[in-house]
Amino acid sequence: MPTVGFGSTRRADGSLIRAGKTITPPEAVRLALAHIAGDETRLRACFGEDTQIAQREWDAFVSLAYNVGAEAVCTSSIPEKLSRGDYAAACKTILDFNGFCAKPKVKNAAGRLVCPPGARKILPGLVRRREAEYRLCMGEAT
Repeated sequence: MPTVGFGSTRRADGSLIRAGKTITPPEAVRLALAHIAGDETRLRACFGEDTQIAQREWDAFVSLAYNVGAEAVCTSSIPEKLSRGDYAAACKTILDFNGFCAKPKVKNAAGRLVCPPGARKILPGLVRRREAEYRLCMGEAT
């Protein structure tokens, strides 16, 4: 999927980036800020306004959402873990977003869309990024 700026796959209006599209550095910053603002709004809604998390945890979840999409974070087990106060487990779930599904997802017994067995491909770059986000979330970042 084509990206511009800091990895955005969509313009500020939500339309997809077309191959060959370029933007200037100031446009890239504006687009990233708009993207992050939208992700933050969606995360606040799915985490619940009353959820109290540390700034480092919030920053890690926003970074994750910027990369995988707020919808992926909101439909994961992270909001449920936060709602029951299991912050360490919510942070640990970040590590699960380390690859991609090479086949269409299927519904599991709980009704969640999951990758079929054997279709998950781990990407070393995402492993490193997720480990950094996890360390940030847990307060271990340097």
